[in-house]
Amino acid sequence: MPFDGQPDNIDYYVPCHNDWLRFAPTVPDRAIYKILNNSEGGIYTYKGTSSPFFYSRAESEKCVVVACTGLNAYTPFHFSGLKELNNKGASVIWMALPPTEYKDNLMDQFITSARGFFTSRHSPVMTEFDLSLPRHALTHSTGGQIFIHLQNEKRTSRRLSDIYTSATHIAPFFDCANASRASSILSQKAYDIYANRNLDKRSHETIMGLAYLFIKAAKEPFIINGKVVGPTYRHIGAVRDSGRRLEDTLHPDIMSAVPTSFVINKKDPFACPKTSERIANFLGFNIIDAVQGGHNPLVGDERILPAILENMGLVKPALLSDGARSALQGGTSALNAPACVI
Repeated sequence: MPFDGQPDNIDYYVPCHNDWLRFAPTVPDRAIYKILNNSEGGIYTYKGTSSPFFYSRAESEKCVVVACTGLNAYTPFHFSGLKELNNKGASVIWMALPPTEYKDNLMDQFITSARGFFTSRHSPVMTEFDLSLPRHALTHSTGGQIFIHLQNEKRTSRRLSDIYTSATHIAPFFDCANASRASSILSQKAYDIYANRNLDKRSHETIMGLAYLFIKAAKEPFIINGKVVGPTYRHIGAVRDSGRRLEDTLHPDIMSAVPTSFVINKKDPFACPKTSERIANFLGFNIIDAVQGGHNPLVGDERILPAILENMGLVKPALLSDGARSALQGGTSALNAPACVI
């Protein structure tokens, strides 16, 4: 939704903090506020679609990390992780996909907005930071699917190759865990029937959804505030259907040459790990296996951030564990760490 009076084909941004509140029917919790209140931001609009964005500068800039959150999220970072990036010389800017009241064309709007955010000359990604600084893409969950959509577009893919030195996708979401095309037909049909009966309810508002969260996702950080930020079954379905269409139409020949890694947890309760592995292998991407990282290993797995920092050239390889180093060199390693809890 562009600001009143602005042509749809003009991209622009307004660097005024807290304008993002108008995008959300609810407000984030105290932990999220700590991050937002220690950053700057505004609204970025591109071809009729708008998204809130935030940025946190490093005192001595060596690179820029350009990120995108998952569905119904304000930030992909824990505060300490954001400050660690800043302290290592990475300024960070991210596009947020906060709780939304959109019902139709959800992913089309997000993909359009991300296309401008990641690639437009007028994006704050370009105007707020020195153009000579290396730029690294970093996404979480739905944000990862969105970035792969962009890489699957011939013109956009070339632009991404010109801008980004690396890309890391944390728990990319292409299909639902335990109800994906890698699951049994019975599991898929049962989920579809239940979801279609509860399209505009959040999972924790249904008996089966609440049971699944309790059994499979009790330690996920956003489940604590699930009544505030949980997506509806309609939103989950839109992201899943978009991911399935993307997998069916992937074009490795036009995929950008940006060195790419997927961070995948085989016990992810939301994003199907088998689907992510299949896509990574098909496209020749590196896989970092975060065994106990939950759906957000960047927050919960203490070895993921150092591995990403080495990818960006911000720490020396000698500082990493053998497992993290071997993963970055093209292997797959099990990065053991505590469960993902904020």
